Amino acid sequence: MTQLRGLLKYIDDDAFLNTWAAVKLENKERLATVIEEQLGIRVDPSAMFDVQVKRIHEYKRQLMNIFGY
Repeated sequence: MTQLRGLLKYIDDDAFLNTWAAVKLENKERLATVIEEQLGIRVDPSAMFDVQVKRIHEYKRQLMNIFGY
């Protein structure tokens, strides 16, 4: 998370922000294509996506860290 602070220097860089948005949309379009091909469900790439891709044990480890175990 601390590495994300490095992006703060680009907060007013319109060229960077436009490129970032274009890459993000391209990736969402690719995911929407996979969803439609595999599940037959159309999703709007401009919608907000919430995707879980980590394995369960990673979430358990993170949860245990939060609780201090």
